[in-house]
Amino acid sequence: MSYSAKFHSKFYGPFRVAADSAPKAGAVSKLTNRATYQIDPGNLQDARACSLRDAEEGADILMVKPGLPYLDVLAKLSQEIQKPWAVYEVSGEFAAIELMAEQGLISAPEAHLESWTAFVRAGASMIITYGARFGRDWLENSIVNSGTEAVMAALRVARAATGRSKILKFDGCYHGHVDSMLVRAGSGLAEMASPDSAGVSTAVASETIVVPLNDLDAVKQAFSQHQIAAVIIEPVPANNGLLLQTNEFLKEVARIAPSEKALVIFDEVITGFRTAFGEWRKSLASDRISSHRPLLERLIRDWQSHQDGRAQVELDAQDLQIEADPVAMHVILKNLLENSVRHSKQSPVKIKISNEQDPSGVILHFKDNGQAFSGNPKRLGLLFEKGETSQGAGVGLYLIQALMKRMGGLARFSASNGGFEVALTFKEASHG
Repeated sequence: MSYSAKFHSKFYGPFRVAADSAPKAGAVSKLTNRATYQIDPGNLQDARACSLRDAEEGADILMVKPGLPYLDVLAKLSQEIQKPWAVYEVSGEFAAIELMAEQGLISAPEAHLESWTAFVRAGASMIITYGARFGRDWLENSIVNSGTEAVMAALRVARAATGRSKILKFDGCYHGHVDSMLVRAGSGLAEMASPDSAGVSTAVASETIVVPLNDLDAVKQAFSQHQIAAVIIEPVPANNGLLLQTNEFLKEVARIAPSEKALVIFDEVITGFRTAFGEWRKSLASDRISSHRPLLERLIRDWQSHQDGRAQVELDAQDLQIEADPVAMHVILKNLLENSVRHSKQSPVKIKISNEQDPSGVILHFKDNGQAFSGNPKRLGLLFEKGETSQGAGVGLYLIQALMKRMGGLARFSASNGGFEVALTFKEASHG
């Protein structure tokens, strides 16, 4: 995490008084303030330049400090630089609310939550605050205690907003123990559901329509037959193994529902922060990269900086045009690289990444010299297809297969001469 946009601010005052850390001129230093190296409050360009430099040098998270006086800076930079952004609510900001609360002028919990909401609205992914130790209690009292409660609230809001009662869900997706979600598909396509748990009445189940995952015709038929308030879906259903639908399916669901004046609810109780920093929906907004070599170069450089020489990666790839989700590409490459290093019998492990173009699309080849799986190399197929973990690599390999399927691609694998090989086939990007 980089303190990339740290401003010369008077709001640091309470901390400096408490810690006796205010700058003092003396025999060692003649510095009486920190204006020479902290950013001037009026200088947005310096904040931008420092943040761009830190991002280029590999910072995983960037920061604006203080918070409230610089919401405009946070909003502008978080839009321009696509990194996770932290905001630091400094001592003066926190103390101002606490002092007003002591005088009975405001409610401290409500005022802090209002400030934190402003940070998130401006673009913050995380908040550093002196109120963190109280925040959990405040948030639990103001939001929900479980994923089930979140779903209940979301469904109620959807029904209230649309004036409709029906909810469309997908077979295999789990949304907590809400009565209307504990249902199974009816006897016909796009028909009302039946109870799937004792105690759920037929009347309640009739408010839900269940259709198969990845079936756009069923979605369209449901909308043609029912007045639907909302579609609820897990982007990555994971209660019965991974039930991966394609990005195209998710994008179409997200397009069809609003066109029918229905809401879309992405249930990410399970997937939040596990597939990407932030919600899966963000990856739908930018799921096409025009060329992949610059992305590969950056991902390899960032990964190697943490490996202490345990791997030598050779990139021999043309700058070909592909259709791919950058978030998924990052997950795929990291899993392949980590898999090779962790299971290698050689040090450093040598990894080569190359590509080629053929009628099926663009093929990205990944090969190392030291995987050395024991037993039958065909076992790699089981690792991909079933997610077995007996070799310690199944989850990562299975995730690669699933993500490639989501993007309409294919992962092929083999083992030979003690090495591990993967061929990832992507769709060639369409032009025009």
